[in-house]
Amino acid sequence: MNSHLSIPAGGIFVLKGGESMTLPGECVNDTQTVCMECGTALGIQVLCSAAGYYIGFFCPHCGPYSRESGYYANREEAEQALNNGFNGR
Repeated sequence: MNSHLSIPAGGIFVLKGGESMTLPGECVNDTQTVCMECGTALGIQVLCSAAGYYIGFFCPHCGPYSRESGYYANREEAEQALNNGFNGR
């Protein structure tokens, strides 16, 4: 078992020392990334899910890639945040 990782009875992963649990490229503060599954270049954009509008990356081959913001009430709010340089989650 990894000495930096603690798995309580509930199965929730907790890192000791404040290490990140994200994969490389999983959470980015940039306007472009590359899909780790297929290598397609992805641009940041406004996307929509059942939970609402958000800023993130979508791979046309693999589907939703990441959500880089919270949710917005409508597309216009999300687009305004993207155009004004939102600061991520």
